[in-house]
Amino acid sequence: VQIQGNSPETLELHWQPIPGAERYDLEWTYADSYDSLSTALTASQVIYNFKHNATRIQTTSHHYSLPKVFDQGYIVVRVRAIGYNPNNLS
Repeated sequence: VQIQGNSPETLELHWQPIPGAERYDLEWTYADSYDSLSTALTASQVIYNFKHNATRIQTTSHHYSLPKVFDQGYIVVRVRAIGYNPNNLS
């Protein structure tokens, strides 16, 4: 997923279309950029959990505008293609 543009109100998320995809699950979660001692964390140190603290939408597009409504921190994003493959019914 790539972020394009520099809007003060939204993050413009874009991903490559996947052949055969009928739609996409786009999921994101917010992760605080500070630990319990108020020490700033780098992106590789951030702890996040999609299971209990995430938002998911389905879209037929390969881009999405995510409103910037978060405190200082990180937005972790993942995309999954959804499609039907008639050659693999098992």
